Amino acid sequence: MREALLNICTAAVVCGIFRMLVPDKGTGSQVKLLISCFFIIAAANALSGIVGGDLLADIDLGGEYENGYVDFSRETQEMTAEETALRLKRIISEKLAEKNIYPEKIYIDINITDGESISISEVKLVFDRASYELYAERAVLEAGKCVGRDTRVSAEIIASQRERRAVRVG
Repeated sequence: MREALLNICTAAVVCGIFRMLVPDKGTGSQVKLLISCFFIIAAANALSGIVGGDLLADIDLGGEYENGYVDFSRETQEMTAEETALRLKRIISEKLAEKNIYPEKIYIDINITDGESISISEVKLVFDRASYELYAERAVLEAGKCVGRDTRVSAEIIASQRERRAVRVG
């Protein structure tokens, strides 16, 4: 109870000081309205602590709450993984283009553990049938140089339109 009254008095003093600093001309009335709203919210929040519960605790910021804090680590990890994959795709594409090797697609499997460790578990290069036969082996070697020995690099053949239709029909 004592803490709630102290918070209300502190908010009143702060609001009073800000009201004295705001000029009456121009946007003064709007600023005074905002100061009043701040005081009302501060007082309601302090009083709701007495009743039990936090008035502002119901606001969802899009993260997960843990010990009163919002946890954005999952979203941050996903963004980091996407950005890392895009950069690595660009690097591999540039290295392969230097050797005149152009895969149809490049898939990268990235894992982030504990928010600190990023590992690339697999890089998959997809070629059409003719390019696969000509370039797959060299492409796997070149892409392997970009990602290191611990990452599995493989090449696959993309199904042709005729093969895709046969799979759907059959």
